[in-house]
Amino acid sequence: MSLLTVDGLEVRIGARTLLREVALALEAGELLGVVGPNGSGKSTLVKAIAQLLPHRGEVRLAGEPLARLPARQRARRLAYLGQDDGVRWPISVADLVALGRHPWQSGGWGGASAARAARDREAVERALVAAEVEALRALDG
Repeated sequence: MSLLTVDGLEVRIGARTLLREVALALEAGELLGVVGPNGSGKSTLVKAIAQLLPHRGEVRLAGEPLARLPARQRARRLAYLGQDDGVRWPISVADLVALGRHPWQSGGWGGASAARAARDREAVERALVAAEVEALRALDG
């Protein structure tokens, strides 16, 4: 079973079709590059896969239809960070990465136990190292 499967993906806005019959399957560890000129639908494709745009067709992650997962479970499995020029508010790279821990918080931001806070810091550090951006940890967006 593929890690990510997209079948018959179509995105329409009004009467305009932006994507039609997109299909792909990615295995764990596989890397896919989506290339094309501005306006060709690359970001639209990623947003639709992440369930951030209405679409037809099916997106499955590890065999599960993403559209059927509750938002918190979906957020624990995937995330989307747009390609805009930067974050519009003062936040460090480490704190921006830490936002990805939000779906794992049960009592909100202020209610984390010391053990949970330590696990969150460790997860952020692993992510910074995996992305090879640990040197940017304190840089403001």
